[in-house]
Amino acid sequence: MNNYMLEYAELYIVPEPMIKNRTCQSHRWKQIAMCNELEPLEEMLEPFMRIIDRNLNVIKKHSKQR
Repeated sequence: MNNYMLEYAELYIVPEPMIKNRTCQSHRWKQIAMCNELEPLEEMLEPFMRIIDRNLNVIKKHSKQR
C-alpha cells in the first residue's frame, strides 16, 4: 500500500441556491500521485500542493503556502 500522496488545491465555489452571489469560495484537495517513497513526490511539489501520509497527516507543503 502507498504511504504518501501528492495533492493539489482545486478552487471550489460553494453552491448557494437562494443567493446568486457566489462569494463563498473554498478549495478541495485532489490527489495527483501516490508513492511508497517521499523523495519523488517532493521533487514534484509546487505551489498549492501538499504531501500527506496514509493517515491524512500533512507531511510537507510548498513554502509559498500558509
